[in-house]
Amino acid sequence: MENKQKKFTIIVIRDNRKLYSFEVSRASLTVLLGSIAGLFVISLASFFFYPGVQKIFKNEPTAKVEYAVKSAGTESSEPKIDSTSRIHTAQHSTLAIEDFQAGFNAQKKLFNYSFLLKNKKPESTMTSGYTFVILKSAGLAPEQWLTHPKTTLLEGIPQYHKEGDPFSISKYKIISKNIPIQHTYESATVFVFSSNGDLLLTENFGLKP
Repeated sequence: MENKQKKFTIIVIRDNRKLYSFEVSRASLTVLLGSIAGLFVISLASFFFYPGVQKIFKNEPTAKVEYAVKSAGTESSEPKIDSTSRIHTAQHSTLAIEDFQAGFNAQKKLFNYSFLLKNKKPESTMTSGYTFVILKSAGLAPEQWLTHPKTTLLEGIPQYHKEGDPFSISKYKIISKNIPIQHTYESATVFVFSSNGDLLLTENFGLKP
């Protein structure tokens, strides 16, 4: 006696009202439904029982944000020192600026200055570093100030100390310069940095036109 395999007939009605039908054996339908159920169970088990999968979903947005913040902060390879720490260092300087003199030469369009940079340490140890002079006026914005030598300013403080005029002293040294100008300024600020970039000294001087 022959065994007749049970079959299922699936009828599909399309938008144009035409009927389509096809037969699927009971064994094939059972295999198909079993495969779908198995995939669903495996996916659900992976999510709940493997912490690594949950971390991917939970931590991926945070990782992207942290990378963006780190990338935005890498602007220059040369380290910068916070202006607050630089001012604190300058208050305990072993150097001093004495006998500051300055004047404008209107005909040659020059600003000339000189000062005595003195080492206050009694043992007269060798000190090296860099100096800047910034010319300012009350009506000028920081980007209009004249910086010698030219450099980048942050909150009015030079950021790259090695762009300054180098010096090396044991007791004292007279520093004198002539700067080309287009007009006069009201004040001059002298910055003195160590060879490592620490702000050793800063002083402001009023100028007479």
